[in-house]
Amino acid sequence: LDGGASLMSIVIGSYNVGEGECVREHIQHWLSPSTRKFQHHDLYVIGLQEVKNKLKKQWMQNLLAFIDDGTHEYRLLHTKFLMSIGIVIIIHRSHIAKISHIEAQTVATGKGNIIGNKGAA
Repeated sequence: LDGGASLMSIVIGSYNVGEGECVREHIQHWLSPSTRKFQHHDLYVIGLQEVKNKLKKQWMQNLLAFIDDGTHEYRLLHTKFLMSIGIVIIIHRSHIAKISHIEAQTVATGKGNIIGNKGAA
């Protein structure tokens, strides 16, 4: 590729967690860990719906732990939530230096455009 650019493998997915806890068995039905047995991906962009407030941190940590699978090669790049809707971005450490100026915003589109029961994260 021109200019030293390289291809990236990106996984994009969305999961309605139904207010449930993050359990490894649930994750493995739609994601694969990045180990020698499975294809290595550079970036994961994961949308989550119906995440209870008290479980957001659990979901972020467990998704990272599942994808990394003990390799210590992945980092949580960014997260953003609006009420129970969120996005989690996980990146391979070899690409961290290539990323800068991350910006994100949420837009509430519920009642009167001030309640976050609908919208985007």
